[in-house]
Amino acid sequence: METSNNVRNVWRTREQKEELILLWQQSGKSRKVFCEEQGITYNSLVSWCKQFKDQKVSTGFSEVKLEESRGLFAQLNFPGGIKIDFYRSLPVEYLQSLLRK
Repeated sequence: METSNNVRNVWRTREQKEELILLWQQSGKSRKVFCEEQGITYNSLVSWCKQFKDQKVSTGFSEVKLEESRGLFAQLNFPGGIKIDFYRSLPVEYLQSLLRK
């Protein structure tokens, strides 16, 4: 279904909305330009930003995983596929300080 300005009405999950917000923030573009390029309505993006701000969305960490195989001590996974691997034991306080920043 398309609206009069050729923007498709599509139902999106919370994760998809958060990803679009992150992409917009990283793009450095105005909301209007970003929405036109992505085929979403300006009002939708504004609404999502308010919704997630009010709900105090997490700081961007999606999970912390501890592994013992291949010599990997810990792995931090961020949205967008960014990973930080630690190959030696670290004090818990150090990892906690990373999570607070």
